[in-house]
Amino acid sequence: MSFNPLPKPAASWLAALACTAAGASLAQTAPAAAIAERQANFKAVAADFRLANEQLRRTSPDMAVLRGASKRLNQAAKDLPKWFAQGTGPESGAPTAAKSEIWSNPTGFGAASKTLLTEAGKFEKLTRGKDLEAMKVQVKALGAECAACHNDFRGQITSAPAP
Repeated sequence: MSFNPLPKPAASWLAALACTAAGASLAQTAPAAAIAERQANFKAVAADFRLANEQLRRTSPDMAVLRGASKRLNQAAKDLPKWFAQGTGPESGAPTAAKSEIWSNPTGFGAASKTLLTEAGKFEKLTRGKDLEAMKVQVKALGAECAACHNDFRGQITSAPAP
């Protein structure tokens, strides 16, 4: 038989308090983890965009590398709306460049996401062929869509002041 210095009601109360504190801590880290994952996804997008542009500047691009980058960019464009779960904006208190307009203007953000997906799909389709000039034009159009979305829905990285 083990000795417990606390009476049962006090031990139960402390256990409930510990669970509540752990739950609150988990709730606070969930948005931060989602934001960190979103930021990692965007870093991967930037890397693939750079890779595609580097290949297209070459006189003889490595088409396998170019196709791989375009495929990942297209997949990222498909996944992008899922990267912005409710509660992962500036109100979360975690450092993020996502503007609140993503959630307050879901129609506008949805339209921008759809346009990005269209342009990414066109780029991926072109990389299955051999028309390098068309690919160069399309990668610029894709970059313009990225910039347009950033203008409307991305700001400076901000976080709420510490309590």
